[in-house]
Amino acid sequence: MSSANWHWKQLDCSNFAKEYFKEKLVGLKINDELTIEELKECDGDVTLGQRKSKLVTIYDLKIVIEWTVGELRGRTHVPEVSHEAIDGLDEYVFDSSILNGKPDGKFDHIRKQVIPQTLKSIFDQFPVDLREKYASHVQVSSQSTTPSQPSTPAPEASAVKKTEKVEVPKKPVAQKGSLNTSTIKLEERYQISASELFDVLTNKQRVPMWTRAPAEIEPKVGANVVLFGGGVRGKVTDVEAEKKITMDWTLTGGKWPEGHKASLTIDLNQSDDSTAAEFILNGVPIGLEDDVQPSLEQYYIKPLKLLFGTVL
Repeated sequence: MSSANWHWKQLDCSNFAKEYFKEKLVGLKINDELTIEELKECDGDVTLGQRKSKLVTIYDLKIVIEWTVGELRGRTHVPEVSHEAIDGLDEYVFDSSILNGKPDGKFDHIRKQVIPQTLKSIFDQFPVDLREKYASHVQVSSQSTTPSQPSTPAPEASAVKKTEKVEVPKKPVAQKGSLNTSTIKLEERYQISASELFDVLTNKQRVPMWTRAPAEIEPKVGANVVLFGGGVRGKVTDVEAEKKITMDWTLTGGKWPEGHKASLTIDLNQSDDSTAAEFILNGVPIGLEDDVQPSLEQYYIKPLKLLFGTVL
Protein backbone atom coordinates (compact mmCIF):
# COMPACT_ATOMS: atom_id res chain seq x y z
CA MET A 1 0.00 0.00 0.00
CA SER A 2 1.30 3.44 -0.84
CA SER A 3 2.24 5.49 2.18
CA ALA A 4 0.19 8.33 0.69
CA ASN A 5 -2.97 6.43 1.63
CA TRP A 6 -2.07 7.00 5.27
CA HIS A 7 -1.20 10.67 4.93
CA TRP A 8 -3.20 12.80 7.34
CA LYS A 9 -3.72 16.45 6.60
CA GLN A 10 -6.41 18.56 8.21
CA LEU A 11 -7.60 22.06 7.36
CA ASP A 12 -9.35 24.52 9.68
CA CYS A 13 -12.36 25.84 7.74
CA SER A 14 -14.18 27.69 10.53
CA ASN A 15 -13.87 31.09 8.84
CA PHE A 16 -15.24 29.65 5.61
CA ALA A 17 -18.29 28.37 7.52
CA LYS A 18 -19.10 31.81 8.90
CA GLU A 19 -18.89 33.46 5.49
CA TYR A 20 -20.80 30.60 3.88
CA PHE A 21 -23.80 30.80 6.18
CA LYS A 22 -23.80 34.59 6.11
CA GLU A 23 -23.97 34.51 2.32
CA LYS A 24 -26.58 31.74 2.17
CA LEU A 25 -28.86 33.01 4.94
CA VAL A 26 -28.83 36.80 5.30
CA GLY A 27 -31.41 38.39 3.00
CA LEU A 28 -32.99 35.07 2.07
CA LYS A 29 -36.72 35.41 1.35
CA ILE A 30 -38.87 32.33 1.78
CA ASN A 31 -42.21 32.06 -0.06
CA ASP A 32 -42.59 35.85 0.11
CA GLU A 33 -43.60 35.46 3.74
CA LEU A 34 -40.38 35.30 5.73
CA THR A 35 -37.07 37.14 5.41
CA ILE A 36 -33.89 36.19 7.26
CA GLU A 37 -32.50 39.53 8.40
CA GLU A 38 -29.38 38.67 10.35
CA LEU A 39 -26.96 35.90 11.25
CA LYS A 40 -26.49 36.62 14.96
CA GLU A 41 -24.14 33.73 15.73
CA CYS A 42 -22.12 31.13 13.87
CA ASP A 43 -19.70 29.62 16.36
CA GLY A 44 -17.88 26.32 16.48
CA ASP A 45 -15.25 24.19 14.79
CA VAL A 46 -15.07 23.04 11.18
CA THR A 47 -12.31 20.84 9.78
CA LEU A 48 -11.79 19.08 6.48
CA GLY A 49 -9.22 16.34 6.34
CA GLN A 50 -8.05 13.29 4.49
CA ARG A 51 -7.55 9.92 6.11
CA LYS A 52 -6.66 6.86 4.04
CA SER A 53 -7.37 8.81 0.83
CA LYS A 54 -10.88 9.62 2.07
CA LEU A 55 -12.14 13.16 2.64
CA VAL A 56 -13.61 13.61 6.10
CA THR A 57 -15.62 16.61 7.34
CA ILE A 58 -15.93 17.12 11.09
CA TYR A 59 -17.87 20.13 12.27
CA ASP A 60 -20.09 21.29 15.11
CA LEU A 61 -21.61 24.78 14.91
CA LYS A 62 -24.14 26.83 16.82
CA ILE A 63 -26.21 29.06 14.54
CA VAL A 64 -28.64 31.81 15.53
CA ILE A 65 -30.64 33.83 13.00
CA GLU A 66 -33.22 36.60 13.25
CA TRP A 67 -36.08 36.86 10.79
CA THR A 68 -39.22 38.88 10.05
CA VAL A 69 -42.72 38.01 8.89
CA GLY A 70 -44.64 41.22 8.30
CA GLU A 71 -44.60 43.07 11.64
CA LEU A 72 -43.41 39.98 13.47
CA ARG A 73 -39.73 39.57 14.31
CA GLY A 74 -38.33 36.32 15.63
CA ARG A 75 -35.19 34.38 16.37
CA THR A 76 -34.25 30.77 15.65
CA HIS A 77 -31.48 29.03 17.57
CA VAL A 78 -29.96 25.83 16.17
CA PRO A 79 -27.66 24.55 18.94
CA GLU A 80 -25.89 21.95 16.81
CA VAL A 81 -25.29 22.01 13.10
CA SER A 82 -23.13 18.91 13.00
CA HIS A 83 -21.88 16.25 10.62
CA GLU A 84 -23.74 13.80 12.87
CA ALA A 85 -27.01 14.91 11.27
CA ILE A 86 -25.62 14.14 7.81
CA ASP A 87 -24.41 10.75 9.07
CA GLY A 88 -27.85 9.97 10.50
CA LEU A 89 -26.61 9.94 14.11
CA ASP A 90 -28.47 13.03 15.23
CA GLU A 91 -31.19 15.46 14.19
CA TYR A 92 -31.23 19.24 13.94
CA VAL A 93 -33.10 21.09 16.69
CA PHE A 94 -34.78 24.37 15.74
CA ASP A 95 -35.75 26.59 18.68
CA SER A 96 -37.79 29.58 17.45
CA SER A 97 -39.16 32.43 19.55
CA ILE A 98 -40.80 35.83 19.07
CA LEU A 99 -38.79 39.00 19.72
CA ASN A 100 -41.35 41.61 18.67
CA GLY A 101 -45.03 41.36 17.84
CA LYS A 102 -47.77 38.94 18.78
CA PRO A 103 -47.67 35.35 17.48
CA ASP A 104 -50.64 34.10 15.52
CA GLY A 105 -51.56 30.91 13.69
CA LYS A 106 -48.97 31.61 11.03
CA PHE A 107 -46.15 31.47 13.59
CA ASP A 108 -46.72 27.76 14.20
CA HIS A 109 -46.47 27.12 10.48
CA ILE A 110 -43.28 29.18 10.28
CA ARG A 111 -41.76 27.54 13.36
CA LYS A 112 -42.64 23.93 12.56
CA GLN A 113 -42.32 23.82 8.77
CA VAL A 114 -40.94 26.83 6.91
CA ILE A 115 -37.80 27.46 8.98
CA PRO A 116 -36.79 23.80 9.58
CA GLN A 117 -37.27 22.80 5.94
CA THR A 118 -35.37 25.82 4.62
CA LEU A 119 -32.45 25.66 7.05
CA LYS A 120 -32.10 21.89 6.82
CA SER A 121 -31.58 22.03 3.05
CA ILE A 122 -28.82 24.65 3.49
CA PHE A 123 -27.19 22.75 6.36
CA ASP A 124 -27.18 19.51 4.37
CA GLN A 125 -25.54 21.23 1.41
CA PHE A 126 -22.78 22.78 3.51
CA PRO A 127 -20.39 19.76 3.67
CA VAL A 128 -20.83 19.20 -0.06
CA ASP A 129 -19.79 22.77 -0.88
CA LEU A 130 -17.00 22.64 1.72
CA ARG A 131 -15.44 19.58 0.13
CA GLU A 132 -15.80 21.02 -3.36
CA LYS A 133 -14.02 24.23 -2.40
CA TYR A 134 -11.14 22.84 -0.33
CA ALA A 135 -10.68 19.22 -1.43
CA SER A 136 -7.57 20.04 -3.48
CA HIS A 137 -5.96 21.62 -0.41
CA VAL A 138 -5.97 18.40 1.61
CA GLN A 139 -6.08 15.55 -0.90
CA VAL A 140 -2.98 13.48 -1.45
CA SER A 141 -2.48 11.46 -4.60
CA SER A 142 -2.41 7.69 -4.05
CA GLN A 143 0.49 7.59 -6.53
CA SER A 144 2.68 9.94 -4.54
CA THR A 145 4.03 10.18 -1.04
CA THR A 146 3.89 13.97 -0.99
CA PRO A 147 0.81 16.23 -0.93
CA SER A 148 -0.29 17.80 -4.17
CA GLN A 149 0.27 21.54 -4.34
CA PRO A 150 -2.90 23.66 -4.66
CA SER A 151 -2.99 26.14 -7.49
CA THR A 152 -3.97 28.90 -5.05
CA PRO A 153 -2.65 29.50 -1.52
CA ALA A 154 -4.47 27.37 1.01
CA PRO A 155 -5.65 28.64 4.40
CA GLU A 156 -3.57 27.66 7.36
CA ALA A 157 -3.92 23.95 7.98
CA SER A 158 -3.58 22.34 11.36
CA ALA A 159 -4.20 19.00 12.99
CA VAL A 160 -6.82 18.69 15.68
CA LYS A 161 -5.64 20.76 18.61
CA LYS A 162 -3.52 18.98 21.22
CA THR A 163 -3.94 15.57 19.62
CA GLU A 164 -1.27 12.90 19.47
CA LYS A 165 -1.39 9.49 17.85
CA VAL A 166 1.22 6.93 18.82
CA GLU A 167 1.50 3.69 16.87
CA VAL A 168 3.43 0.58 17.86
CA PRO A 169 5.29 -1.50 15.26
CA LYS A 170 3.02 -3.69 13.18
CA LYS A 171 5.16 -6.87 13.19
CA PRO A 172 3.31 -9.92 14.55
CA VAL A 173 3.55 -10.73 18.22
CA ALA A 174 4.42 -14.20 19.44
CA GLN A 175 1.17 -14.99 21.24
CA LYS A 176 -1.32 -16.59 18.87
CA GLY A 177 -4.62 -14.77 18.50
CA SER A 178 -3.40 -11.52 20.07
CA LEU A 179 -3.73 -8.16 18.34
CA ASN A 180 -1.21 -5.50 17.45
CA THR A 181 -2.49 -2.30 19.03
CA SER A 182 -1.74 1.39 19.28
CA THR A 183 -2.44 4.26 21.67
CA ILE A 184 -4.47 7.39 20.94
CA LYS A 185 -4.03 10.48 23.10
CA LEU A 186 -6.32 13.52 23.08
CA GLU A 187 -6.04 16.56 25.31
CA GLU A 188 -8.29 19.56 25.87
CA ARG A 189 -8.40 22.28 28.52
CA TYR A 190 -11.83 23.15 29.92
CA GLN A 191 -13.03 26.18 31.87
CA ILE A 192 -14.16 24.16 34.87
CA SER A 193 -12.62 22.83 38.08
CA ALA A 194 -11.20 19.31 38.18
CA SER A 195 -13.67 18.24 40.87
CA GLU A 196 -16.63 19.44 38.81
CA LEU A 197 -15.34 17.85 35.61
CA PHE A 198 -14.66 14.57 37.42
CA ASP A 199 -18.25 14.53 38.65
CA VAL A 200 -19.63 15.22 35.17
CA LEU A 201 -17.56 12.32 33.81
CA THR A 202 -18.45 9.79 36.54
CA ASN A 203 -21.89 10.70 37.93
CA LYS A 204 -24.48 8.68 36.01
CA GLN A 205 -27.05 11.41 36.64
CA ARG A 206 -24.84 14.01 34.91
CA VAL A 207 -23.12 11.95 32.22
CA PRO A 208 -26.18 12.21 29.91
CA MET A 209 -25.52 15.98 29.77
CA TRP A 210 -22.78 15.21 27.24
CA THR A 211 -23.51 11.68 25.99
CA ARG A 212 -27.22 12.35 25.34
CA ALA A 213 -28.10 8.86 26.50
CA PRO A 214 -28.71 7.07 29.81
CA ALA A 215 -25.46 5.94 31.40
CA GLU A 216 -24.20 3.43 33.93
CA ILE A 217 -20.99 4.44 35.70
CA GLU A 218 -19.68 5.36 39.14
CA PRO A 219 -16.22 6.25 40.45
CA LYS A 220 -15.62 2.86 42.06
CA VAL A 221 -13.26 0.08 41.02
CA GLY A 222 -15.28 -2.78 39.56
CA ALA A 223 -18.29 -0.61 38.65
CA ASN A 224 -19.93 -1.34 35.31
CA VAL A 225 -19.58 1.22 32.53
CA VAL A 226 -22.28 1.58 29.88
CA LEU A 227 -22.13 4.74 27.76
CA PHE A 228 -23.67 6.10 24.57
CA GLY A 229 -26.70 3.83 24.70
CA GLY A 230 -24.56 0.72 25.09
CA GLY A 231 -22.13 1.66 22.33
CA VAL A 232 -19.28 1.57 24.87
CA ARG A 233 -19.07 -0.98 27.67
CA GLY A 234 -16.51 -1.89 30.32
CA LYS A 235 -15.60 -1.77 34.01
CA VAL A 236 -13.82 0.81 36.13
CA THR A 237 -10.29 -0.45 36.90
CA ASP A 238 -8.69 2.49 38.72
CA VAL A 239 -9.89 5.69 40.40
CA GLU A 240 -8.14 8.66 41.93
CA ALA A 241 -10.87 11.01 43.15
CA GLU A 242 -11.08 14.28 41.20
CA LYS A 243 -7.90 13.40 39.29
CA LYS A 244 -8.16 10.21 37.26
CA ILE A 245 -10.40 7.34 36.22
CA THR A 246 -9.42 4.30 34.16
CA MET A 247 -11.84 1.82 32.63
CA ASP A 248 -11.97 -1.13 30.28
CA TRP A 249 -13.27 0.23 26.99
CA THR A 250 -15.01 -1.96 24.41
CA LEU A 251 -16.98 -0.84 21.38
CA THR A 252 -20.02 -2.94 20.56
CA GLY A 253 -20.54 -3.80 16.92
CA GLY A 254 -18.84 -2.29 13.90
CA LYS A 255 -15.24 -3.28 13.11
CA TRP A 256 -14.19 -3.68 16.75
CA PRO A 257 -12.96 -7.26 17.36
CA GLU A 258 -15.41 -9.25 19.45
CA GLY A 259 -14.26 -9.56 23.04
CA HIS A 260 -11.31 -7.17 22.67
CA LYS A 261 -10.79 -4.68 25.50
CA ALA A 262 -8.94 -1.40 25.29
CA SER A 263 -8.25 0.78 28.33
CA LEU A 264 -9.33 4.42 28.59
CA THR A 265 -7.70 6.68 31.17
CA ILE A 266 -9.02 10.20 31.73
CA ASP A 267 -6.41 12.22 33.60
CA LEU A 268 -7.36 15.64 35.04
CA ASN A 269 -4.85 18.35 35.94
CA GLN A 270 -6.25 21.58 37.36
CA SER A 271 -4.54 24.96 37.04
CA ASP A 272 -5.63 28.38 38.31
CA ASP A 273 -8.39 28.99 35.76
CA SER A 274 -9.04 25.68 34.00
CA THR A 275 -8.54 21.92 33.94
CA ALA A 276 -6.56 19.95 31.38
CA ALA A 277 -8.19 16.64 30.51
CA GLU A 278 -6.06 14.00 28.80
CA PHE A 279 -7.85 11.04 27.24
CA ILE A 280 -5.48 8.09 26.74
CA LEU A 281 -6.92 5.06 24.92
CA ASN A 282 -4.55 2.08 25.03
CA GLY A 283 -5.17 -1.07 23.03
CA VAL A 284 -6.74 0.27 19.83
CA PRO A 285 -6.42 -2.45 17.17
CA ILE A 286 -4.01 -1.50 14.39
CA GLY A 287 -6.02 -0.33 11.39
CA LEU A 288 -8.89 1.13 13.43
CA GLU A 289 -7.12 4.30 14.64
CA ASP A 290 -8.57 6.48 11.89
CA ASP A 291 -12.08 5.34 12.83
CA VAL A 292 -11.71 5.51 16.61
CA GLN A 293 -9.87 8.84 16.93
CA PRO A 294 -12.61 11.00 15.28
CA SER A 295 -15.17 9.20 17.45
CA LEU A 296 -13.26 10.10 20.61
CA GLU A 297 -13.10 13.72 19.46
CA GLN A 298 -16.79 13.84 18.59
CA TYR A 299 -18.23 11.95 21.57
CA TYR A 300 -15.91 13.05 24.38
CA ILE A 301 -13.91 16.19 23.53
CA LYS A 302 -16.48 18.30 21.68
CA PRO A 303 -19.60 17.72 23.84
CA LEU A 304 -17.64 18.74 26.93
CA LYS A 305 -16.34 21.75 25.04
CA LEU A 306 -19.90 22.81 24.24
CA LEU A 307 -20.84 22.53 27.92
CA PHE A 308 -17.89 24.28 29.51
CA GLY A 309 -15.86 26.07 26.86
CA THR A 310 -12.15 25.63 26.31
CA VAL A 311 -8.95 27.57 26.90
CA LEU A 312 -6.69 28.25 23.92
